[in-house]
Amino acid sequence: MYRLVCVHCGATYTPDQIIYTCNRCGHLLAVEYDLDGIDVSRDEWNRRPLSVWRYRELLPVGGEPISLQEGGTPLYHLKNIGKELGLPELYAKHEGMNPTGSFKDRGMTVAISEAAGRGAEVVICASTGNTAASAAPFMEDGCSSLARLSSNSSWLLTPRAANNCANSGCTPPCSNAQAARGEAWRGMMFIVCPAV
Repeated sequence: MYRLVCVHCGATYTPDQIIYTCNRCGHLLAVEYDLDGIDVSRDEWNRRPLSVWRYRELLPVGGEPISLQEGGTPLYHLKNIGKELGLPELYAKHEGMNPTGSFKDRGMTVAISEAAGRGAEVVICASTGNTAASAAPFMEDGCSSLARLSSNSSWLLTPRAANNCANSGCTPPCSNAQAARGEAWRGMMFIVCPAV
């Protein structure tokens, strides 16, 4: 289906490896598909619902998708601006129509689906806001999430986490949370928001 290829030295890695940079030279990895091995027609794609998962065969995910119906957002013809700029076919994609209002939902559905398919129980992301906001709703079916915004951030328990916490009034990381670590935190999701 696909392999990971170093953008610098060309080293290749199988998709079952969990790596983010090249083991040989440290550069980034790109996903390279075997397009000849993809057995789907354009007609079949066109019959599927308009979403990221319409093109499932081109996504680096082996298991079932965890989806909130992201993608398929409206495309608006910007006739007036296009005319002014000399671009009569100028269009804008309204990514604010994704489930969390962010374009990040497109990548997050793929990342969370792959993580859950690999058996991950927790997903941790660094975020300035959009990534964490996008990750949280996807956790319902797959993993827990933990996101860290910055050093001056405060923790916020999401409603789902509060429902699962023995002490729903606590603000992680509290002593109860640190002592519990195992079952008490299983299935919870946390997002970190800037201190108010």
